[in-house]
Amino acid sequence: MSTHKRQIVILGAAGRIGDAAARAFVSAGWQVKGVGRNARIHEMAPGVEPIVADARDRSSLVEACQGADVVLNALNPEYDEWDTKVLPMAQNVIAAVKAVGATQLLPGNVYNFGHDVGMNVAEDARQVASTGKAKIGLQWKRCSKRRRRQTACKPSFSVPAISMVVQSLVAGWT
Repeated sequence: MSTHKRQIVILGAAGRIGDAAARAFVSAGWQVKGVGRNARIHEMAPGVEPIVADARDRSSLVEACQGADVVLNALNPEYDEWDTKVLPMAQNVIAAVKAVGATQLLPGNVYNFGHDVGMNVAEDARQVASTGKAKIGLQWKRCSKRRRRQTACKPSFSVPAISMVVQSLVAGWT
C-alpha cells in the first residue's frame, strides 16, 4: 500500500472556486498547495500551503506546480482583462502541467453557452461563441483538448455550479 499523499496545486486558490476546492481537498486528506499573487496569498483556506506565483510567468508557474499529481486551474482574471490574459495564462498552465506530469482540472463556466444560456444548462448543451467571453472560453477549451490529445490524458469536465464542481473534483480524485 502506497503512503504517498496525493498533492493538488490550486491556481487561484483564494478565489471562489479555488477556495471551495481547496477546503474540499484538505478535508479529503490531500496535500494542498494554493497558488496566488502577493495581494491574496494570505487569504488561503486553513491547511493550504501558500505559494506565490504569477500565471503570466511560465517558469514561476512550472516551479509552483512541482510535485503535483493534479493542477486545478481556477484562475479568473478581471472581466475586462479576459481578452488579453485568459489564453496566455491557459497556455502557461498547460505548459506547467505538461512539465510536471500532472493532470489538469478545468472547471467550466457558463460563458461558452452564449446569450441563450438558461438556468438548467448541462455539460452537453450546445456551446455558442455569441459573446467575447464565449469566444475566449471556447478557444481555452480547444487548447486544453489539444493538450489531452497530444499526451493521451483523459478529460475531466464538470458543470459550472460551484458546489457540483467541488463534489465532482473530490469524488473523482479521492
